[in-house]
Amino acid sequence: MLYNIAKIILYPIFKLINLFRVKNKPANIPNKNLIICANHKSNLDPLMVALVVDEKVNFMAKKELFKNNFFAALLRKLYAFPVDRGNSDIESIRTAMSRLKEGKILGIFPEGTRIKRPEDIKRENFNDGIAMIATRTNSDILPLEIKGDYKLFGKVEIVYKDIIKIEDFKSISNKKEQYEKIVDEIYNRIYNS
Repeated sequence: MLYNIAKIILYPIFKLINLFRVKNKPANIPNKNLIICANHKSNLDPLMVALVVDEKVNFMAKKELFKNNFFAALLRKLYAFPVDRGNSDIESIRTAMSRLKEGKILGIFPEGTRIKRPEDIKRENFNDGIAMIATRTNSDILPLEIKGDYKLFGKVEIVYKDIIKIEDFKSISNKKEQYEKIVDEIYNRIYNS
């Protein structure tokens, strides 16, 4: 309920302040078992993604955001869960897969941290764990590109890219190669299409 209330209140505010617009939003986005991947430029990115996606998005969020009990409770009410970016966090991977298997939508920033400068955009910054989660849960991936700045009255644009069908990668038997190809495709759709 808090998620819906936040969207109703924040959408018009963000629309006014940032003058954000959405491009290429498909009419028939799957409403379950979907991973949404976006580039990560600002702390406001999860909020922007949540505002433009019709369904509730369960975000993986860095564990440091959960240190404050009040903020942690708020994030959990907004369907976020912690991930330890410095380690192989098996628990957060299990949580992500569990939510997808329950038919929910997962939000991930595959670079794992904010990338503010264009020269820091690199394929090697993308974590292959997203491909493992997608293949094990048979979840397609919807890439989004966030463009622009979050300055007052600046222009922010959220560009929907074509959905990546996991089925298209099933014929690759070597898992490492399969994961790399999936992440290559995510990277290319976000930054090169």
